[in-house]
Amino acid sequence: MILPILYVAQAIILYGIYYYCKVNKYIMIGKDYIQRNSLSKPKVYVEDVLKVRKKGKIYFFYTNKRTLRINTKLLDSQALLELEVFVKHLPNAVSV
Repeated sequence: MILPILYVAQAIILYGIYYYCKVNKYIMIGKDYIQRNSLSKPKVYVEDVLKVRKKGKIYFFYTNKRTLRINTKLLDSQALLELEVFVKHLPNAVSV
């Protein structure tokens, strides 16, 4: 009796987290990093960015260890402008 209730509670919690991440999708651009809002909070530091690629409406930030993907369809106009300025001012990244 308790096990099905726990499964339902777990499903509700996971759906709530998924819905929160889909609705409140945004990026945080700091002086030294760019971070996407999700459960794991992926962060890429400016000095680690090797290449920036834009494919359609998605930006890819490549480093040695990871790739950060940012979907611009989920951003508002102000955040999109900040992202484009951030990409232009990357010191050692190759834009493709």
